[in-house]
Amino acid sequence: MALVIASEKSLASVECKTGNLIKSYKQTDNVKNGMTSISNGIFTIQKNKPVVHSYLLQKEAVFKRYIMPAKLSCISASEDGNYLAGGSSSGGVYLWCLSTGKLINMQAEAHFQAVNSIQWSKDSTCLVSCGEDARVLVWRLVDMINGSAAQFTLTSHTLPISACCISNGTFREARIYTASSDGTCCVFDLFSGLLLYTLVAEAKISSMVLDPAERAVYLGSDRGIHSVPLYVKSKDNKLISIASSDSKVVSTSDVESIMQKKGQVPVSALALSPDGTQVVAGMEDGQVISWDVGSKQLLKRYRSLTGKITQVLFVDKMTSTGIALPNFERDLNQQLPDIIIRETYKREPVHKDACDELAEIYGGNTETITVSKGTEGPEGSEGSEELEETNEETPSADSDKDAEIAQLKERNKQLLKMYDTLWAKYKSKSDA
Repeated sequence: MALVIASEKSLASVECKTGNLIKSYKQTDNVKNGMTSISNGIFTIQKNKPVVHSYLLQKEAVFKRYIMPAKLSCISASEDGNYLAGGSSSGGVYLWCLSTGKLINMQAEAHFQAVNSIQWSKDSTCLVSCGEDARVLVWRLVDMINGSAAQFTLTSHTLPISACCISNGTFREARIYTASSDGTCCVFDLFSGLLLYTLVAEAKISSMVLDPAERAVYLGSDRGIHSVPLYVKSKDNKLISIASSDSKVVSTSDVESIMQKKGQVPVSALALSPDGTQVVAGMEDGQVISWDVGSKQLLKRYRSLTGKITQVLFVDKMTSTGIALPNFERDLNQQLPDIIIRETYKREPVHKDACDELAEIYGGNTETITVSKGTEGPEGSEGSEELEETNEETPSADSDKDAEIAQLKERNKQLLKMYDTLWAKYKSKSDA
């Protein structure tokens, strides 16, 4: 297991146990909540640019650059690795298919202000976005694929939302945890959008992580890391959830702080090990420190980076297959309809003087040939030939006239065949 640490000016990966540096990555300028990992590597948003960089764990150089439709402020890959969601500094929410790079949905004005955090449910069927406008939007994947708007809009916070977590479980079972600058942590039911209870802290919350078994939630602030238990002992020594209490507001003033010292540097990022035994904190001065959850003892000080720590992420060292993903689309495709109504072309009537001239050329024979395209689909695209003949024939002109008509018919068949070939190519591309 490796620990990827991002700061405003640098990006590095270290060994979790030893703290040894694995790689220090080049050309990176990171933002808070702007990093995510999939089997193809690590994705990072570049500050003040509509650009995302991808890195392989064992290579320092940028593996690939992706041009995005807007300046993104946060990014998150789905748990199954099929989709990538991003939020922009202008309040937009975007969804891409990772295997094709196709832009599935673009909600340019989903939030009134910048999107601060975007998270997937563990079954990859739901997406939650939180922003500076203090709103929480819940999106179902099936609705986003169909181009629909958010399913819920939750407005329990009064100040910008800084962090968001979704518990384990399916869409019907999971809960949403949101932390805000107003010092509250709200817990919602993901399926119904109902507010279950609110945790009230005495500090401005900057970051948050949730225990995998949902035993506790860890809040990072300018006063340290606060461990808030989600289960308490009853009078008969049984563990009961704080959600089952009559009060919907729970104070955290008496909870024990994992790290709380006078003059302590504010916490800017948090990460929890997959087994839930180790919490890693990134500080505003570039320090990265880990603590044991049970004993609350300091375990290790990792290598400090330049600038404020923006994100800390646990990744599998086997991550990074070296397979480059396709470029991400910047516009929604406007597909042509499957059936195209083809226009019938009409020729202007021939003037009488022109008819007289043709009669002289063909020995008194005038002929008007009109080829009109049908109005059916490609299956019925035989076309129609309308021959309007006014003949004042002479025996000497019969053979020349018949040869010319046969030549025109053959040319018409060739044109129709070429058209059907082009139509078949278009259909095969649109079906793919």
